Amino acid sequence: MQDEGHIDAYDNMISVLKYMNEDDFYENDLILPAACWLDNLVYDLSMKWSQPIHFDDVPYIIDDIIVNPLPTFNISSAINQSINTLYSNYSTNKLDGRMAKSLMLRFFIHLAGDIHQPLHSINRFSKIHPNGINYLGDYGGNLFHISYTKNITNLHALWDSVLGDQPDLMPPIDKGNIVLMVNAATSIMKTYPKSYFEGNLAIDDVNEWINESYLFAKNTTYVGIQENETPSKSYITIGIDVAHQRIALAGYRMAKVFLKAFGKPSMKK
Repeated sequence: MQDEGHIDAYDNMISVLKYMNEDDFYENDLILPAACWLDNLVYDLSMKWSQPIHFDDVPYIIDDIIVNPLPTFNISSAINQSINTLYSNYSTNKLDGRMAKSLMLRFFIHLAGDIHQPLHSINRFSKIHPNGINYLGDYGGNLFHISYTKNITNLHALWDSVLGDQPDLMPPIDKGNIVLMVNAATSIMKTYPKSYFEGNLAIDDVNEWINESYLFAKNTTYVGIQENETPSKSYITIGIDVAHQRIALAGYRMAKVFLKAFGKPSMKK
């Protein structure tokens, strides 16, 4: 971020995030730890209710399987609500308004990244993974088991790891990890600059973002790989490239929202 508008947006975001920050270690590095915050809620058993908002499992039916209707409490509704909150004016009670934005900024950072991971937008139904009481299927690749590494045993985990291209960094994220992520992001942006996605960046409809990921999952993620087998080198190579594209586009779309929501200098007051 180099121009004045970008600097204002960044400063305003940090100001808003601080309303929920209790760890002085993250005083100057709030955005990356905030991206992990929503996953931390899922690991807390009392917050399992939040798990459905990480997905929008559009059915991908490969056998003659009848599936339940899509849940309405999902990532699409959560992202739209978070964007609406970020774009809204502060309430008369500034503390309440900023706390709401601080909370929903954490939601947006995490979920906007999630929805660009193809397996967060699809649920594959087959005779092996049929419909169940809790709308299972293969659960976005979580039940699609593969042989890869000790920590990566299913298709969803493989794509979460950028097909093994990125280390699995668990919170708390230290400053060394932050350097690794910044370097990775810089490299991806050089390969896929903003200009590469000119048409895609004009799309603000979250449902279209979901459809993009669904098509990548259907045409790439599930192609050329078999359950309980080791992914081929060609599958990994193609997958890393697709994952990098999705990561870059997610970042540029987030930046667009950040600039609109936080680009006003008066918000720092």
